[in-house]
Amino acid sequence: SAAGAGVVGAEAGGGDDEDILAVWTGQQVGGALLRASKIFVPVNIGNCHWALAVVDVEHREFRYYDSLGGGGQHYLSALREFLARYARRHSLHGLGVGRWSMVPCMSGPQQGNGSDCAVFTCITAEYLARALPFDFGNTAAESRHSGLGFRMLMALGLLEGELLYRR
Repeated sequence: SAAGAGVVGAEAGGGDDEDILAVWTGQQVGGALLRASKIFVPVNIGNCHWALAVVDVEHREFRYYDSLGGGGQHYLSALREFLARYARRHSLHGLGVGRWSMVPCMSGPQQGNGSDCAVFTCITAEYLARALPFDFGNTAAESRHSGLGFRMLMALGLLEGELLYRR
Protein backbone atom coordinates (compact mmCIF):
# COMPACT_ATOMS: atom_id res chain seq x y z
CA SER A 1 0.00 0.00 0.00
CA ALA A 2 1.01 3.62 -0.39
CA ALA A 3 1.08 4.10 3.36
CA GLY A 4 3.37 1.11 3.76
CA ALA A 5 5.76 2.36 1.11
CA GLY A 6 6.04 5.81 2.63
CA VAL A 7 5.54 7.75 -0.58
CA VAL A 8 2.95 9.92 -2.27
CA GLY A 9 -0.26 10.17 -0.34
CA ALA A 10 0.94 8.17 2.65
CA GLU A 11 0.88 11.02 5.13
CA ALA A 12 -2.80 11.60 4.42
CA GLY A 13 -3.69 7.96 4.98
CA GLY A 14 -5.19 7.67 1.51
CA GLY A 15 -6.89 11.07 1.81
CA ASP A 16 -7.54 13.62 -0.87
CA ASP A 17 -4.81 13.41 -3.52
CA GLU A 18 -5.65 16.91 -4.78
CA ASP A 19 -4.96 18.39 -1.34
CA ILE A 20 -1.61 16.58 -1.19
CA LEU A 21 -0.60 17.86 -4.65
CA ALA A 22 -1.70 21.39 -3.73
CA VAL A 23 0.53 21.32 -0.65
CA TRP A 24 3.49 20.06 -2.68
CA THR A 25 3.05 22.40 -5.64
CA GLY A 26 1.49 25.44 -3.98
CA GLN A 27 -1.45 25.33 -6.39
CA GLN A 28 -4.35 23.19 -7.50
CA VAL A 29 -3.12 20.87 -10.23
CA GLY A 30 -6.41 19.51 -11.53
CA GLY A 31 -6.10 16.93 -14.31
CA ALA A 32 -2.96 18.55 -15.74
CA LEU A 33 -0.44 16.36 -13.93
CA LEU A 34 -0.60 13.49 -16.43
CA ARG A 35 -0.32 15.87 -19.38
CA ALA A 36 3.38 16.36 -18.59
CA SER A 37 5.84 14.20 -20.52
CA LYS A 38 7.76 13.30 -17.33
CA ILE A 39 7.03 13.66 -13.64
CA PHE A 40 10.00 13.66 -11.25
CA VAL A 41 9.33 12.43 -7.71
CA PRO A 42 12.12 12.55 -5.13
CA VAL A 43 11.77 9.59 -2.75
CA ASN A 44 12.92 9.92 0.87
CA ILE A 45 13.88 6.57 2.33
CA GLY A 46 13.81 6.40 6.10
CA ASN A 47 14.84 10.05 6.49
CA CYS A 48 18.41 9.07 5.60
CA HIS A 49 18.55 8.49 1.83
CA TRP A 50 17.16 10.06 -1.36
CA ALA A 51 16.32 8.31 -4.62
CA LEU A 52 14.31 9.36 -7.68
CA ALA A 53 11.13 7.97 -9.19
CA VAL A 54 10.25 9.14 -12.68
CA VAL A 55 6.88 8.79 -14.36
CA ASP A 56 7.53 8.72 -18.10
CA VAL A 57 4.04 9.51 -19.36
CA GLU A 58 5.05 9.34 -23.02
CA HIS A 59 6.48 5.82 -22.70
CA ARG A 60 3.98 4.77 -20.01
CA GLU A 61 6.63 3.66 -17.54
CA PHE A 62 7.52 4.18 -13.91
CA ARG A 63 11.29 4.26 -13.41
CA TYR A 64 13.40 4.23 -10.26
CA TYR A 65 16.93 5.59 -9.92
CA ASP A 66 18.92 4.99 -6.73
CA SER A 67 22.55 6.08 -6.40
CA LEU A 68 23.09 3.21 -3.94
CA GLY A 69 21.51 0.68 -6.29
CA GLY A 70 18.26 -0.08 -4.43
CA GLY A 71 15.41 -1.68 -6.37
CA GLY A 72 12.51 0.53 -5.27
CA GLN A 73 9.74 -1.77 -6.50
CA HIS A 74 7.44 -0.88 -3.57
CA TYR A 75 7.93 2.86 -4.20
CA LEU A 76 7.03 2.42 -7.86
CA SER A 77 3.97 0.36 -6.90
CA ALA A 78 2.80 3.06 -4.49
CA LEU A 79 3.37 5.78 -7.09
CA ARG A 80 1.47 3.81 -9.74
CA GLU A 81 -1.39 3.28 -7.27
CA PHE A 82 -1.46 7.01 -6.45
CA LEU A 83 -1.51 8.05 -10.13
CA ALA A 84 -4.13 5.43 -11.02
CA ARG A 85 -6.42 7.00 -8.36
CA TYR A 86 -5.58 10.43 -9.71
CA ALA A 87 -6.40 9.38 -13.30
CA ARG A 88 -9.73 7.87 -12.22
CA ARG A 89 -10.64 11.04 -10.32
CA HIS A 90 -10.01 13.14 -13.44
CA SER A 91 -11.70 10.73 -15.87
CA LEU A 92 -8.41 9.85 -17.56
CA HIS A 93 -9.34 6.16 -17.77
CA GLY A 94 -7.93 5.78 -21.28
CA LEU A 95 -4.39 6.21 -19.98
CA GLY A 96 -4.48 2.84 -18.22
CA VAL A 97 -1.95 3.99 -15.59
CA GLY A 98 -2.45 0.80 -13.57
CA ARG A 99 -0.99 -1.22 -16.47
CA TRP A 100 2.12 0.90 -17.06
CA SER A 101 5.39 -0.96 -16.63
CA MET A 102 7.64 -0.49 -13.62
CA VAL A 103 11.38 -0.37 -14.27
CA PRO A 104 13.39 -0.45 -11.03
CA CYS A 105 17.15 0.04 -10.74
CA MET A 106 17.74 1.98 -13.92
CA SER A 107 21.41 2.67 -14.53
CA GLY A 108 22.29 6.12 -13.30
CA PRO A 109 25.15 7.74 -11.48
CA GLN A 110 26.29 5.82 -8.38
CA GLN A 111 27.64 7.58 -5.33
CA GLY A 112 30.91 6.50 -3.80
CA ASN A 113 30.06 7.46 -0.22
CA GLY A 114 27.13 7.59 2.19
CA SER A 115 26.41 11.30 2.02
CA ASP A 116 25.88 12.39 -1.60
CA CYS A 117 22.48 10.83 -2.33
CA ALA A 118 20.60 14.14 -2.60
CA VAL A 119 23.23 15.53 -4.97
CA PHE A 120 23.04 12.41 -7.13
CA THR A 121 19.23 12.53 -7.08
CA CYS A 122 19.29 16.12 -8.35
CA ILE A 123 21.90 15.39 -11.02
CA THR A 124 20.00 12.32 -12.22
CA ALA A 125 16.81 14.39 -12.51
CA GLU A 126 18.64 17.10 -14.43
CA TYR A 127 20.20 14.67 -16.91
CA LEU A 128 16.85 12.95 -17.47
CA ALA A 129 15.02 16.27 -17.90
CA ARG A 130 17.58 17.39 -20.49
CA ALA A 131 17.60 13.95 -22.18
CA LEU A 132 21.37 13.71 -21.66
CA PRO A 133 23.07 10.31 -21.72
CA PHE A 134 24.34 8.84 -18.49
CA ASP A 135 28.06 8.75 -19.21
CA PHE A 136 29.25 8.36 -15.66
CA GLY A 137 31.19 5.09 -15.96
CA ASN A 138 30.25 1.76 -14.41
CA THR A 139 31.88 2.29 -11.03
CA ALA A 140 32.65 5.25 -8.81
CA ALA A 141 36.35 4.84 -9.69
CA GLU A 142 35.63 4.96 -13.45
CA SER A 143 33.20 7.84 -13.26
CA ARG A 144 34.24 11.22 -14.62
CA HIS A 145 31.91 12.71 -12.01
CA SER A 146 32.18 12.68 -8.26
CA GLY A 147 29.91 13.85 -5.49
CA LEU A 148 32.23 16.80 -4.88
CA GLY A 149 32.30 17.63 -8.58
CA PHE A 150 28.51 17.51 -8.75
CA ARG A 151 28.23 19.69 -5.64
CA MET A 152 30.53 22.29 -7.20
CA LEU A 153 28.62 22.14 -10.48
CA MET A 154 25.31 22.64 -8.66
CA ALA A 155 26.71 25.57 -6.61
CA LEU A 156 28.05 27.25 -9.74
CA GLY A 157 24.70 26.74 -11.47
CA LEU A 158 22.90 28.39 -8.55
CA LEU A 159 25.29 31.33 -8.65
CA GLU A 160 24.93 31.65 -12.43
CA GLY A 161 21.14 31.37 -12.28
CA GLU A 162 20.87 28.28 -14.49
CA LEU A 163 21.42 24.58 -14.14
CA LEU A 164 24.70 23.41 -15.60
CA TYR A 165 25.90 20.00 -16.65
CA ARG A 166 29.06 18.39 -17.87
CA ARG A 167 29.60 16.68 -21.18
